Amino acid sequence: MALTELTTRITAFLSKIAKPERVVFDHVSGPHFQVTVTFEEQDGRTKIIFRQLFETVEVYNQIKKFAVEGNEQNFDRLEALLQSAARVEDSSSGKNLSKMSGAPSFVRQ
Repeated sequence: MALTELTTRITAFLSKIAKPERVVFDHVSGPHFQVTVTFEEQDGRTKIIFRQLFETVEVYNQIKKFAVEGNEQNFDRLEALLQSAARVEDSSSGKNLSKMSGAPSFVRQ
């Protein structure tokens, strides 16, 4: 199955939010799996730990063929979103948000 076919229709539900360190969501539109995203501060940047838990070995074997590419695309979109957010100005104060909180960034390994 091509990645574009899989990503056309995805349903996932947030099952846990533990601010500011963790988000857990369940991918339920098939194949089924759970994702835990953990955020850690590292030298003024955010380290993201992305773990996927699969129902079975068979589901894992099905997904591993395209998961790395798909996750890299997701991280590329996240990086672009963070860079865009860093340039947003607070319309009420005129201050650049990136100067107020440090430009958002994450550690890619």
